[in-house]
Amino acid sequence: MVVDDGYERMGSWCASRSLQEGGVFVDVGASVGHYSILCGKIVGSKGVGLAVEPDLVSMFVLRDSIARVGLSHVNPIQCAVSDKPGSFWFHLNGGDNLGDHRLWLEDGEKRDYLLVPGLTLDMLCKDMTSVDFLKVDTQGWEMRVLCGGIDVIKRSPNLSMLVEFYPYGLVKSGTTCKDFMSFLYGMGFHIYMVDEDNGRMLGLSEGVIMEPSHPEINRQCVNLYCTKQRMGGICDHMTKPDVVPIDNYQVSGYTDVWLPK
Repeated sequence: MVVDDGYERMGSWCASRSLQEGGVFVDVGASVGHYSILCGKIVGSKGVGLAVEPDLVSMFVLRDSIARVGLSHVNPIQCAVSDKPGSFWFHLNGGDNLGDHRLWLEDGEKRDYLLVPGLTLDMLCKDMTSVDFLKVDTQGWEMRVLCGGIDVIKRSPNLSMLVEFYPYGLVKSGTTCKDFMSFLYGMGFHIYMVDEDNGRMLGLSEGVIMEPSHPEINRQCVNLYCTKQRMGGICDHMTKPDVVPIDNYQVSGYTDVWLPK
C-alpha cells in the first residue's frame, strides 16, 4: 500500500485502500497531480487513470509530473466536468492557490477567467467497464460532477470516492447539503468523514445529513470517503464517544470511528 506522509495523508490512505495493481481511477479537479501521481503508481502500467483539470497552469505542471514519473497509463485531460457538456467560465484565483479556481463566482467578485470545454463524467468514462476510485475536488461543483456520472457510478460495484464537502460552495453551485448527501446515500454509498488532523475516519449513520448550523463553518471544507463496501480489515475501531468534533463540525449521528492500522 502506498501512502503519502505529507499532503492529505488520510485522503491518500483512502486512495491506497481503494486501488490495487491493474485498477481504474478518475481524478476530477486534479490540480497539479498529487492524487493522480499517487493513484498512477498504485495501479501500475496494467491500470488506467484519468487526470482531469481545466486550468492551464495546473495542467502544464500535471503533464510534466506524469511524464517525469513515467506514468504513460495516466491520461491528462484539460476540461471542466459537470452534469451537462458545454462551455464554462472558469474563474481563476488571483493568488498562488491553484486549488481555489472555481466554476462559480461570488456576488460582486471579480476574477480573471477562462472559457473552458466541459464534459460529463459518463462521457469521460464511456470506454471504462467500471471505476474503482473517483476523487472529486471542485470547490462546490461536486454534485454537478456526480449527477453527470450516474451511469458509471451504477456500473461500478466496488467504487470508492473521495469527495470534497464544501457547504458554501455547494449552495453557490445551485444545490444544498441535504440534496448532496441524499444523492450519495441514494447511490448506495456508506459515508465516512475524513479527519486529517487526528488521522481517523468517522462513519456516519445512514441518512445523517451534515448541514453546518454556523455560517462560518459553511466556508470550511472536509473530505468525505464514500464506499459501496463498509470499512474493515485494515482498520481498528476506536472507542465511540457521544460527539466527535472534526474540523469544527460537531457530529453526533455516526456509527463508528476508524483508525488506519
